[in-house]
Amino acid sequence: MPPALRDRLIAEAQRLAGLGWWTWEAAADRVTWSDELYRIYGLEPGAFGASFAAYLERVHPDDRARVRAEVERAVATGDTFAFKERVVRPDGAVRVLHSAGEVLRDPDGSVRLLGVCHDVTERVEAEDALRRAYDEMEERVAQRTAELARAEVRFRAIVEACPTPLLISRVADGAVLYANARLEALVGVETGGLAGRTTPDFYADPADRSRVLDAVRERGEVRDHELRIRRADGATRWVALTVQPLAFDAEPALATALLDVTERKATERALRERTGELEAVFRALPDLYFRMDADGTIRDYRAGRQFGLYAPPDEFLGRPMPDVLPPDVGALTADALAEVARTGEPVGIEYTLPLGDERRDFEARLLPLDEGAGGGQVVAVVRDVTAERRHTADLDAARREAEAARGRADQYAAGLEASLADLRRAQDRLVQQEKMASLGALTAGIAHEIKNPLTFVTGFASVSRDLLDEVDAEGDPGARAALLGDLRENVAKIEAHGRRADAIVQAMMAHARSGSSRRRRVDLNGLVEESASRALHAATARRPLPGPALVFDLAPDAGAVEAVPEDLDRVVVSLVDNALGAVRQRAEAEGDGYVPAVTVSTRRDAGGVEIRVADNGTGMPEAVRARVFEPFFTTKPPGEGIGLGLSLAHDIVVQGHGGALTVESVEADGSTFILQLP
Repeated sequence: MPPALRDRLIAEAQRLAGLGWWTWEAAADRVTWSDELYRIYGLEPGAFGASFAAYLERVHPDDRARVRAEVERAVATGDTFAFKERVVRPDGAVRVLHSAGEVLRDPDGSVRLLGVCHDVTERVEAEDALRRAYDEMEERVAQRTAELARAEVRFRAIVEACPTPLLISRVADGAVLYANARLEALVGVETGGLAGRTTPDFYADPADRSRVLDAVRERGEVRDHELRIRRADGATRWVALTVQPLAFDAEPALATALLDVTERKATERALRERTGELEAVFRALPDLYFRMDADGTIRDYRAGRQFGLYAPPDEFLGRPMPDVLPPDVGALTADALAEVARTGEPVGIEYTLPLGDERRDFEARLLPLDEGAGGGQVVAVVRDVTAERRHTADLDAARREAEAARGRADQYAAGLEASLADLRRAQDRLVQQEKMASLGALTAGIAHEIKNPLTFVTGFASVSRDLLDEVDAEGDPGARAALLGDLRENVAKIEAHGRRADAIVQAMMAHARSGSSRRRRVDLNGLVEESASRALHAATARRPLPGPALVFDLAPDAGAVEAVPEDLDRVVVSLVDNALGAVRQRAEAEGDGYVPAVTVSTRRDAGGVEIRVADNGTGMPEAVRARVFEPFFTTKPPGEGIGLGLSLAHDIVVQGHGGALTVESVEADGSTFILQLP
């Protein structure tokens, strides 16, 4: 809870409970009152002499000697004190107060009294009224038994009108003999709800009743005995009991007046907690706290943790601070005190003091204990800032060094930028050179591949021209028919090699178009099975294969994949066609004892999907396996391949789909192509 809110709540609780507090510094004879205490005394705040003598002048003349004796006894013994006093307001009204408190001794031995006053005028008046009624009743019972009924009515009227909760109970068992409406409200029962109840039902601590009875037997009565009671709803309240024995219906009984002091106890607890909190704060903060008079006389101090003092307490308590400190610092402090007294505003100063073998830096803030200007007390909060200032100096030095380093780094960065620019220009030139080299290699490959069929076309065309000349010159029909047969055969060869050149061009166009289509989700198993089956059909249509050649092992959970269907189809067809070619080559070499097999499988894992095309064909030596994905690299005889199928498949998978295409192969034992897609 914020201190300001807590202070406001405490002040409101004091006002509602009629509870004020006061302090008296014996050595200085200075008395401080709370606002509520001024109200109880009928005075305006500040309209009071603020001394013990001025306080005694407000006490009723008949009570002054007793009050003085009580205070002097407390100062002498250090014991807590409690007494009743009557005070006279300026308008002549007399109020009855119950005062209680304790004696505090400062480290220098000076004495302070801290106390609270509760306005119990109404309660005392009720008690007096009760006592007068009781005396009157006893007298009338003795003198005029006949008037008992009228006296009882008068008694009930008095106690029912009394603002104090009243109770009459039997001594023997605590049975409730009478309770007024105020008591019923206090314990939380309806009117008449205490009939048949006993007082032990309402003690929070059952042993309290025995203590009260023992006190009555020892002293004849009990006054202002505080204990807790338990209401009918289970809640507890603090009450102050005044108990007197009496005879009620010829039975020993107790007349009890109760005062609800719950709010007062809460106020006292809050005051103790606040005091404890302030003490804890003083101990926790790395500061030194001084409380001084307006002239700088030191009255109290609190030292925070790890705080060294310029002088021991017995050398500065009770002395003006300017006299304790070195002359220059003392003059600075005196000027600050005068400024606080003049303006009523906080004043800050900075200074150094010798502590041990070094000088320490301090900051002090002086502010008035009471708001506004005047001659009230002053609080000084002092903090050792030596480490902070040294740290600040170190930071300044480090900052200067960092700025110098940053300057050097900027120069170095500028050099790096220039070097990086040179490197980028050199890299651009290298990339251009590599592009030109790649383009040259690609052009040479294309030229080589197309040159072969064109050579055959040119040769057969030249031979055919010569044959046409011979046909024209030949007169023998039989020889002429033979020449025409040779001519038809050459034309067929020219057509075949022309088709081969066209296939090379179509493959290059497909290579250039790879990855140009849009991706979409396709069923992986369906695409693989259809593409592989079509590749098998095309291969066996040209040249049948002996025995089983294609086996599917498709994972049910392969699912769909994001891909360009046409490109992925081209890859699967190429891989299966390559595998079929390998098993065909081995079948032709080994004969009937060999059973060709190509297995196409799919599976899904955390990284994506995988397609495997495995064959038990001829396999590849390491030199071939290392170059298998290069453009125009092939081990097939001339006329059966141009070496672009696997290169195109590799580009589609890696560049077009962000996947991977690898091969595992053992010569004479088969190969496995592994296609992985994310």
